[in-house]
Amino acid sequence: MPERTPEDLRAMSDHVLYEMDMLFYCVEQFGPEHVPATATQWQAALLESWGVHARNLTDFLYRPDRWLHDDAFADQYFGEGEWNRMCPEMPESLTKLKDRANKELVHLTYARLLVTDDLKPWELSRLTNDLVPSLQLFAGKVSPKLVTEEFRNRANPRMQAIRHSVATGRPQPPT
Repeated sequence: MPERTPEDLRAMSDHVLYEMDMLFYCVEQFGPEHVPATATQWQAALLESWGVHARNLTDFLYRPDRWLHDDAFADQYFGEGEWNRMCPEMPESLTKLKDRANKELVHLTYARLLVTDDLKPWELSRLTNDLVPSLQLFAGKVSPKLVTEEFRNRANPRMQAIRHSVATGRPQPPT
């Protein structure tokens, strides 16, 4: 894997922030409810967007076994092995999320034929909450020199807001 420069990492931090923003936006649109088995087209589009961003962030935080040389990962922002030592193990729920997003949302597979109505609902709030601790750890431990000012100013407040939104079903009031 090529060594990334501080400039590369700073530029990528804006893309990580975008992924977080989109993920959280989708969750806020649904509130604390599950995505129903018979989703409207709008709900289906939001679900697919959420699934892509959740999968991207999961791969960013927990480098998958298979990856490409130009993929971005949280461990690139830290010394050798440092991120892996501090980051909690990937929850089983996120492994299932990735598998399910791949089979049901991202790739056109015959596995979709096996998904019955009782298996269709997605627990977006819970799954998003399972991502937040590692995202907060990354945002809190990354060197300020390796992320943009926008990332530094918005990442942690955004995660606190989404936790409030998920818990209450209402957006967090501005402070």
